[in-house]
Amino acid sequence: MADRRSSPRAPGPDEPGLRLLGIVHSERRLGPIWEASRAARFDAEVVRFRDVAALVYPGPVESASADMQEIVGHHRRLDALLQRETVVPAPYGVVFRTRRDVTRFLRERYGELGDALVFVEGRWEFRLHLVPEDREFPDALALDMATHIYAELRKLAHAAVPFPRDEPRTFTSAYLVDRMGTRAFLERVEELGRTNPDLALDSTGPWPPYDFVSMRRDSSES
Repeated sequence: MADRRSSPRAPGPDEPGLRLLGIVHSERRLGPIWEASRAARFDAEVVRFRDVAALVYPGPVESASADMQEIVGHHRRLDALLQRETVVPAPYGVVFRTRRDVTRFLRERYGELGDALVFVEGRWEFRLHLVPEDREFPDALALDMATHIYAELRKLAHAAVPFPRDEPRTFTSAYLVDRMGTRAFLERVEELGRTNPDLALDSTGPWPPYDFVSMRRDSSES
């Protein structure tokens, strides 16, 4: 006699899938109730594979356009999560159809996700924007000063990355800073601002380490 049980049906484009918030350490040793409570703080649920876990929350599998309120909500969740623990952040828009797809993603990317967690363990990101105070300030000199500031702050960071200049007179860089070293890093930013008065230094953060890990989206497709 044929088995009448139907197999699980993947959600259609207009039905909710699971949007990835980020990758964290699995806390299986503390039990499923504790782990579920942990995820609930961020309106999310946990999908585990070995010692890594994905935090996911409901989201449409396909969307014609990104909703700004949803994007802001995604990043607020990440900011709240960052205050509590290490996280490999996912950009807005990484969506899976089912929990099984999330587990498959964790299994296929287990090595690189584990490495990413180790790399950002106990660290978060700061960004620094530098702009000459005077519009007539020589660009070559501003570049030399920005390079010096970058080198000085790099000494206090686990990693750093300069960004291409979107605007001719703006210099932007990101720093992966140990949480315990945050005060020393910010004090050095202030000191460099005082000793380089021709440049306006604007430091922002801490942020999830978006610029030091990448979440590949190909595995989120089913």
